[in-house]
Amino acid sequence: MAQPSLSMPDAMQTDIDDRRHSTTSRSEYIREAIALRFLLDDRDEHNLDALLEEARTDYLETTTAEA
Repeated sequence: MAQPSLSMPDAMQTDIDDRRHSTTSRSEYIREAIALRFLLDDRDEHNLDALLEEARTDYLETTTAEA
């Protein structure tokens, strides 16, 4: 299995750790999030660009500003 590394704001890593179940590894949680992204990307009934913009506005820009 590939073992990529990725950068993220510290607050995002903390949020992942706070949200995931104690029996779910951080890697598994991130893999599941990516799989959900793929599903949304493949479906026509969702506006992925709008969802991503909302995520960037609500989460990513907030955590970047806090850093």
